[in-house]
Amino acid sequence: TDVLMPRMDGFLLTHRLRSNPKTAGIPVILLSATYVSAEDERFGLSAGATRFLPKPVEVNDLVAAVADAVTGQSIRPVLSDNDFYLGYRERLETKLQDKGHQLTRGRQQLAGLPEHERGTYSRLLKETQEEYDEIQRELAALVKMMRAL
Repeated sequence: TDVLMPRMDGFLLTHRLRSNPKTAGIPVILLSATYVSAEDERFGLSAGATRFLPKPVEVNDLVAAVADAVTGQSIRPVLSDNDFYLGYRERLETKLQDKGHQLTRGRQQLAGLPEHERGTYSRLLKETQEEYDEIQRELAALVKMMRAL
């Protein structure tokens, strides 16, 4: 599963699978082009992922990860809900800050580009804005849920 998805990201999906005895043994390979720091990987693995692979994924790495998953590599222990949600919130806040800086730099760079070069750059900036908005929605939903606990 990708980490960055609408409605429920890969971190939360992994935690929910691990928290349910009926699905706790399902292997999860997390993939991400956005969450690629060592902290992101540690958190994904501590949430119960079998493997964590940055995108673009090398075919050999993906094949090895799937082979590990289907041959029964042990499932990692589950974080408590409290530990998971605190770590999850930290990951989202860090990524939101990173995307905010990326947007600021991108807008500044776009303003300095000649008109004929702005099209492609504008599309990339729009994709970054969409990722920022999605992370912001996930963070708001998480904060609301944590308040209800």
